[in-house]
Amino acid sequence: MPPRIAFEPCGGGETRARAAVEAALRGARDAWKRARPAVISSHRLNYAHIDPEWSRAGREALRALLGALCREGAAFLTDAEVRALVERGRSAREIGARALVRGYAAGAWRAEWAAA
Repeated sequence: MPPRIAFEPCGGGETRARAAVEAALRGARDAWKRARPAVISSHRLNYAHIDPEWSRAGREALRALLGALCREGAAFLTDAEVRALVERGRSAREIGARALVRGYAAGAWRAEWAAA
């Protein structure tokens, strides 16, 4: 796996949260330019804290980051899916009674549902 992109939006108010979102987006774009997965890492302390305002701010920053990544066309994968794509060129993840099967070739994603 490539180096992780740290996303720690709490502890400095809205300024830090905005900077954390922008830094994570820059890191993701840089990884994608090198045809690498963007692995974003965060701690639950940002979203589940004894201070409800801290938790709210962390979840709001995460919502902003995930929305921006979606607008950029990100595909969200587990570590196991990335490994399977690297090793076999495809991955499969059971979701309920079906499996999400993905592949990546020639710069394009393909995904389909199959019976689990």
